Amino acid sequence: MLLVANIRGGLTTKLDELQLLFISNDVDICVISETWLHDSINSDILQIADYSLFRLDRRGGQQGGGLAVYVKQGISCSFLSQFTHNELEVLWLLYRPHSMPREVTHLLIGAVYHPPKANNFQMLDYLVASMDEFTRAHPYTGILVLGDFNQLPDSQLKSIPLQQIVTCPTRGNSIVDKLYTNVKDWYQTPIILPGVSRSDHEAIYLKPAADPPRPSRSIRVFYRRLVSPNRKALLCDELKRVNWTPLFTINSCQSMVNYFYTVMLDLLDRHMPFVRVSVDNLNKPWVTKTFVDMIKQRQRAFLASQTSLYRKLRNKIKRMSISLRKNYYTRKVQALHSADSRSWWQKTKQFLHLKHTNPLQNLKQEVPTHTLADEINDFFHFGIFSPTAV
Repeated sequence: MLLVANIRGGLTTKLDELQLLFISNDVDICVISETWLHDSINSDILQIADYSLFRLDRRGGQQGGGLAVYVKQGISCSFLSQFTHNELEVLWLLYRPHSMPREVTHLLIGAVYHPPKANNFQMLDYLVASMDEFTRAHPYTGILVLGDFNQLPDSQLKSIPLQQIVTCPTRGNSIVDKLYTNVKDWYQTPIILPGVSRSDHEAIYLKPAADPPRPSRSIRVFYRRLVSPNRKALLCDELKRVNWTPLFTINSCQSMVNYFYTVMLDLLDRHMPFVRVSVDNLNKPWVTKTFVDMIKQRQRAFLASQTSLYRKLRNKIKRMSISLRKNYYTRKVQALHSADSRSWWQKTKQFLHLKHTNPLQNLKQEVPTHTLADEINDFFHFGIFSPTAV
């Protein structure tokens, strides 16, 4: 369970209330914005029993702002210090338990506080760049970016694509505390709770879905020939020793073709026989049967307490997975060079795991349709056809 709250300062005086809130709602992770902490406040006095604290105070000696994230002990969360920005208040955590599903291997959590008069362009560029850098290394990443965004425009975040799932006001009549994610279906509709102490921000409570959607499993079966350097060498060696004299004694052209194909297919079936291959759609596209078999061997070695063999297979599997992924994505990128523009975009979206989205979604504004059309028309008319435009 996730809790998001802007407490409007005074964290040290609200720890007891927060602890009761954590216990009563069985909170796993709590993101707190506007802690108003500074370097002179020691983290030891901010501890809550059974929770670990990650904090990011406003730098430069300025008052206000700040972030704190409490994570229940036993939950595998690590602080991604390499993404910290000296001028922005964003704290990144990586959540990766041992039982993550195949379609979401990591969960990237970004706690955000964006002050009302801060630079929108700087914040958006930083958020997009940070998520892009992480997802390039881990393509199957679930993303949760949450906190107090104030009036930060979100069309750039939605184009990643992320969805903003908080629909009720969190401060007055405005939704300033928000939650963006690319795994919306994995969570229930956010619940609005009363603000902490006297804060004028309502808190957001997020629970995981009882039965999150999972892709249906299917097995695709096909047949292919066994091909290896050793088999190719044996085939080549036997081809050199084939006696083709009977071929030249045949008078009919069709009979000669049939004889040739009969000999070749007999050799292929002998040295490169067909084998039945089953492909599980839940496996990653770069996974091979050899890789799957090696993982099974590693698991058997672990259960049999064969420590030496287990470590050997573990290291071998790690090297193989890196090689398989690299070769797969290299082939995908090379295939884009020879694709036409339509296929290029289709393959690029598939390669980046992007869903089909409305190409005009970033033009949506809180204005009538005819007003938006007039603005676009005026832009092209005066921006392109004006005599002063160069």
